Amino acid sequence: MQNSALIIIDIQAGIKRMFKNSQPHSWNEMLSNNKKLMEKFESEGQSVYLFSQRYYQDS
Repeated sequence: MQNSALIIIDIQAGIKRMFKNSQPHSWNEMLSNNKKLMEKFESEGQSVYLFSQRYYQDS
């Protein structure tokens, strides 16, 4: 992991509206897994980039 970076692209706001029941992992499991990955990378001094997509409904 010497020259690694973690990139997380958060698009759950839009995806969650399209798919009510996520499979094979629940939404909470996915969030927990991302948190664990972020903590591991940060504890190793590696870069973490989090991109969040906002979802806007048409008026």
